[in-house]
Amino acid sequence: MPENKRGESPILIIRWSETCNNKCVMCSLNGGDKKEESVPFDNILEQLRQGRKNRHANVEFTGGEPTFRPRLDEAMAYAKEIGYTQIGISTNGRMLGDRAFSENLVKNGLTDATIALHGPDAETHEKITNSPGAFAEISAGLENLKRLNVHVSIDSVLCRLNVDVFEKIGDLILEKGIDNWSISDLVPDGRGRDDYKKLSVEPKDLESFGKRILPVLAKFSYAGIFNFSRCVFPAELPPRIVFFEIKKKMDNWDMQGKTGRYSKEKSAYKDFYKKPFSGCDNCGHCDDCGGFWTDYLDIYGEEPLLEMARKNGF
Repeated sequence: MPENKRGESPILIIRWSETCNNKCVMCSLNGGDKKEESVPFDNILEQLRQGRKNRHANVEFTGGEPTFRPRLDEAMAYAKEIGYTQIGISTNGRMLGDRAFSENLVKNGLTDATIALHGPDAETHEKITNSPGAFAEISAGLENLKRLNVHVSIDSVLCRLNVDVFEKIGDLILEKGIDNWSISDLVPDGRGRDDYKKLSVEPKDLESFGKRILPVLAKFSYAGIFNFSRCVFPAELPPRIVFFEIKKKMDNWDMQGKTGRYSKEKSAYKDFYKKPFSGCDNCGHCDDCGGFWTDYLDIYGEEPLLEMARKNGF
């Protein structure tokens, strides 16, 4: 999910449904097991109208999986008709491998796509997504989007299944000519929480990752860091790498359909899944960062995190 650079108002995020055609092991929505109805189409149109009243110029459809929803093309066409200038989707990318499907979305207004890619090869990506053939479908989708001049960003979630090859994801993205990459930490919710102890990256490996990944991120014209605690990375970040603390998230996106995770109490921003620990006391980022995942602290304790924070200059 790239930073909002095309307009002053936050990007309107419309969560159409939590259902999905993937069954990712770390899905915070547990999407593949959901059976509930998607948001009614008329409700989607009303959200779009309300967004324009609130002076939103940019909209992103997300889920679950937005390409799994009938009438996505109609919703995009309506968004274009009422004045949205940036119309995007956050997607697993599988449906975009169908050339006619991609062309239809672009014809109806699609300008941007954020694709979830969690491994540099089929074996890693499909082990995480539980979706045989998904890697080839994404590869075809990226080619389709490139030919159609859609602005593409990649989002990759870190977990124990890909930590050793994570840099190779960045190398693959660069090979494909994509210059926007966002990396996200595993959120302890949904299916991701069910196996959090098995999926979370141990502190020693997390510390190593925080240093190893920066030279790769620095090769991109834009790189975003999401959901990680600030002290996972060195205090000084290379240029063009943007750390999204809670405040920046709240300033950049108006998230429809997923309220309650972020809040503000006096000067401190809060994430429902995080809590401050003793290492936050003297950190200048504490009010914006929110601390560490509560589940992570429960499993690994404070000591290795304090040591990591000290080594990283906090």
